[in-house]
Amino acid sequence: MPNPNFNNGMVYGDDPSLPYPAVNGAVYIAVFDNDITGTKRIAGYILNMPTADRDGALARVRQELPSDATVAWELTLDRCYRVAFDSARLKAVTDVRAIVQLEDVQQGGKSAPNPHSFNQANFVLAAVGAPPTTYIDC
Repeated sequence: MPNPNFNNGMVYGDDPSLPYPAVNGAVYIAVFDNDITGTKRIAGYILNMPTADRDGALARVRQELPSDATVAWELTLDRCYRVAFDSARLKAVTDVRAIVQLEDVQQGGKSAPNPHSFNQANFVLAAVGAPPTTYIDC
C-alpha cells in the first residue's frame, strides 16, 4: 500500500523502526515498472532496511529474490558493494538478472565511504550476462 506521507507516491510499506534513510518508515521507495514482454513488471526499487553487516544485508536481499538465485559476480567499490544474481526462475519469466547495490546512506543522502554496514539496497533488473559496472558511481 502506498505511503501517503511521501510526496512522489512511489513508496510502500511502513516500518517506523527503520533508521535513516527510510523517510517516514518507508520500506520500499523509488519503485518503477517496465514493459517487459508486453506486461508491466517491477523493474527496480530501493529497499530500506535495518543497518546490518554485508552478510546480514545480503540475507535480507535474498528474501526479495527467487530461492534459486545464485551470485554471478560481486564488486566492491569505494562507497558501495554490488552483486548480480542469476535465477532460472527469473530468467524464464523475463530473461534478466538482478543487480543489487548495497550502501550505507548517511544523513544528507550521501553514501558512507568504505562501508562495513549497509542500510539500503537498490535493485535493478538487467539483461542476462550484464557485466559489473565500475563506471557508475555509488
